[in-house]
Amino acid sequence: MSRHIATFVQISQLALRQGLFFSLALLLTLVAGQLHHTWQVAHDARAVPTRSVLVVKVPVPTASVLMQTRPMATTTVTIEAPVPRERWVF
Repeated sequence: MSRHIATFVQISQLALRQGLFFSLALLLTLVAGQLHHTWQVAHDARAVPTRSVLVVKVPVPTASVLMQTRPMATTTVTIEAPVPRERWVF
């Protein structure tokens, strides 16, 4: 048998071009997505993380403070947490 297997498959030239174009578009989309992801990770790593600060001030207990019916405690809380960025997971 001198025929090749590829000659049995009837693929039009238009379908072959469309398939190659689709493959090229998919490849470029995946490469661009990978580059964007790499850039985003590098950008997030360079950002300085905002730390939460929790300060609690309580007066030193003395005999007069312990004798009071309601002990006074001053609490100051400052929390600056970054808003989580929306991420797409496929």
